[in-house]
Amino acid sequence: VQPFTTDVVAMSRSSATVIFDSLPDHIYEIQWAAALGGEWSPVKTVTATNSSVEVAVDYPDADKPTGFFRVRMK
Repeated sequence: VQPFTTDVVAMSRSSATVIFDSLPDHIYEIQWAAALGGEWSPVKTVTATNSSVEVAVDYPDADKPTGFFRVRMK
């Protein structure tokens, strides 16, 4: 089993581009929290078509482009 990797490859004031390893035909939910230990909120759901997903994710609050993202398989 290989480790799961996630990278943020680009950021702007309104979004971040996230790349993560995936399993084809599985659904992934990208979540955001303002602070570690805070409440996680879903911001985007994607279905993988191959072994890697690249997706632009908008910040929930464009006036405060800070926080943390995580990826969860559904």
